[in-house]
Amino acid sequence: MSEFISVVLCTHNPRPAYLERVMAALREQTLPRSSWELLIVDNRSDQPLATQADLSWHEHARCVREENLGLSHARCRGIRESKGEIMVFVDDDNVLASDYLEQTLVISQQQPRAGVWCGQSRPVFETPPPDWAQPFLPYLALREFDHDSFMMKRDMAQPLPYGAGMCVRRVVAEAFAQAYQQESWRSLLGRQGSNLMSGEDSDLGLLSLKIGWGIGSFSRLRLEHL
Repeated sequence: MSEFISVVLCTHNPRPAYLERVMAALREQTLPRSSWELLIVDNRSDQPLATQADLSWHEHARCVREENLGLSHARCRGIRESKGEIMVFVDDDNVLASDYLEQTLVISQQQPRAGVWCGQSRPVFETPPPDWAQPFLPYLALREFDHDSFMMKRDMAQPLPYGAGMCVRRVVAEAFAQAYQQESWRSLLGRQGSNLMSGEDSDLGLLSLKIGWGIGSFSRLRLEHL
């Protein structure tokens, strides 16, 4: 039996035009909708999304609201509410390629020890960035590459998976949620509202290695990062 995927879209006060592009890409996924669910986690948006988002196109789609502000709070809520063996975290500015979910399943089967993985993230800018900004673009979870990487031990030469389109096996996701509940310092790592300090993505990757699961980056996974 094929693994079931949970797409978890965590969002806080999303830009309507961006969110519509994200949702349009999800509607165009080649993986049959019977093989995946869509869970929108509204992380205390000023205007509740449950009354705005049209989810009628997907039988297994719903919206829940998480009142504790912060991306990690929203992800943990998504972990608790979802049921897939594989979770795909999609931000409200991530436009997935049409075969993203289908390729996620292929990678899961080909790499059964992969706990956390991601793919290519191509930038789409509203205005071209200045030349001086080019060295800093990877810090915006922008990455294009030709060769796959996979590791069971930390290799400092290889970047950790980032959150844009991050795929997480449930055993790792549940370990993260449990650690987050038991160790309050982890809440300091994540984005909260207008505070964009970020560390929860790296925390997930490092936790995967710690509990014996690998991490990787695969070129066949492609998305546009708005």
